[in-house]
Parts: sequence; structure tokens; C-alpha cells
Amino acid sequence: MPDDPLLDDLDLGPITLHRLNAPRDGGGVSYDLSLIREIPRIIRQVKPDLMHAATTRPVLYAGVIGRLYGVKAMVLSVTGLGYLFIGRSLGVRAMRAIASFAYRFVLKRSNTMTIFENTADRDNFVELGYVRGEQTSVLVGGGIDLQSYAYLPETEADEPIIVLAGRLLKDKGISEFFDAAKSLKQEGVRARFVLVGDVDPGNPATLDKKTLDAWTATGHIEWWGWRSDMIEVYQQCHLFCLPSYREGAPRTVMEAAAIGRPTVATDVPGCRDVVVDGTTGRLVPVKTVAPLAAALRELIEDTNLRKEMGKAARHHAEQAFSTEQRASELAEIYERILGSSLSEGS
Repeated sequence: MPDDPLLDDLDLGPITLHRLNAPRDGGGVSYDLSLIREIPRIIRQVKPDLMHAATTRPVLYAGVIGRLYGVKAMVLSVTGLGYLFIGRSLGVRAMRAIASFAYRFVLKRSNTMTIFENTADRDNFVELGYVRGEQTSVLVGGGIDLQSYAYLPETEADEPIIVLAGRLLKDKGISEFFDAAKSLKQEGVRARFVLVGDVDPGNPATLDKKTLDAWTATGHIEWWGWRSDMIEVYQQCHLFCLPSYREGAPRTVMEAAAIGRPTVATDVPGCRDVVVDGTTGRLVPVKTVAPLAAALRELIEDTNLRKEMGKAARHHAEQAFSTEQRASELAEIYERILGSSLSEGS
């Protein structure tokens, strides 16, 4: 696990925490070198029978290094295709070519299971030849603690609060959110549009603070920065928004749903896997402002519809996003892949 002070307060029960000294805020090459150094150290220390890695660079590095060190079984979670597959610059295309080769080397290994957060990503990887279909599973997100994220009816307000939360990246649709807020404000719609999160200097798709400061100076949006009390943020808001270009399975949307907040999101992989259009929120075309503004306006002005969708969102979270359900599914995958590795080794 990363060396995050927030982990100090967690009661992990039978789980032993081994800190990975690979601070992500360094970004770029320093983060890569840290992973290359730290993953072998942890493998030598723990000598695992099974290793589970998540997100692009840990999956690739742990997959390669685990194979070289003879780890018997691997579970690798591809949590979204992200900038590496969305970006179109020459540098990104070169990195994508390297990653494509690495994915084939890592994911097709015997006794390896790759978990995807939506079927579109899984199908894409299978079609590209990165992984065999029989070595995949789809789990929509890592699960939400429905007791901590308890349902709470929205508070009455003259100006409903619309929140977009996450890393402030261009491919999260931040610009479209600002333009929609600006349009609605200029039309006289009474609402508060709020960004929650921080810039990500290690990511080439990050927005810069100068742009964010200029946007907030217009009065069209507010920027609350990074918040550790996200449950309170969801409780304060009346409507969630994620006009992303592509997702794995957006946890923020699932958390907002558990609290009882509907979401306006884009009709892209990931978002369409967690938002039921017309029931728990609205799905709109990607990279468009007018449909986004229209969907937001509808749910800002129709309080009863918003509340009904919020109740439906909570019900959907109970049926599809619980941590208990995900833990059971993950345990089954561990047992299956370990059983396969043991039978091959006997």
C-alpha cells in the first residue's frame, strides 16, 4: 500500500499492511522508479502466493516483476483506460504502444485473472489481444460501505448545490461543467456549481490552478479544493455531476448514489455502468455543453423528480454496489486462481 497517513487510523483486522514507499505526488519517472524498487522489496519480504495490483502502472510493473520473481498467482485490476488510451499526442501514442506490449506479456500469463470495472474495457482488451476472455472478470467498482454512506434526504435550499468531485483533469469534463454552469447562471438559473478536488501535477491531463482561479473569479463556479470529509460533501449537495470522457467505474458516483443523490453523467463506458438513465440520473452525450446544461437544469428545477431519482439511486447502490457483495466476488476469484495455481504446481 502507498505510504498514506490516512491508513494509520484504519482497523485492518487480519490484514498486515506493508507500506510501499512510492509517493505518487512526485509523478512521472520518480514514481516509476519507486515502483520498480519497492515492488521487489515487498515480494522478497512477504513471499506471496498471490499478488493483487490495481491501476495502470502498478498492474504493469507488478505483473512483470511478479512473473520474474515467480509469484504463483496474479490478480490484476484494470480500473479504467484513462489518459493513456484517451490521449492522442505523439508521446501518448508511443507510451500506449509500449503499454500494449507489456499488457500482453502480463495479462496472458497462466494463473492470472484480470478484473475490469466495466464490460466495454474488458471487451476492448480482449479485441486488442491483450488478454484472453476466459481470464477476465467484471466487477463494477470496489464496493461502497452502505452503513457509512447512509441515505440522507436532501436539505431544502433556494439554490441547490451541484458537485463535481475528483482529480481535476481535463478528461473528467471539467471544462464542460464550467461552460454549462456559466450558461445556466447567465440564464438566471439559481444554483451553486462546485468543484471538489485538487490538481494532479503528475498527470498530463491536469488543469492548472491559474485556470481554476480564473473560473472561480467569474462567480459561475466554486472550488472547494481537496476534502477529506466527502460524506459531508455528498450530504450537502443536491445533485452530482460527472461529464467524464471515459471511466472505469466512478466511485464518486456510487458514493453519491449511496447517500441518495442522482447524477448527471456522460453516456460513456463506466458512467453508463453506474447511472441508470432516467431512473438514478441522466446520461448525456460526451463533450457537449448544451445537453449537459439541459439535464442539469431539469433536475435543478424539478425538486420532486430529483428527490425520486435520489431514492432510486440509493436503492440501486444497495442492490449493486455493496462492499459485502464485492468482497464475496473477490474472494471467489482468489480461491479460483489459487486453486488453479496449486493444482498446476502439484
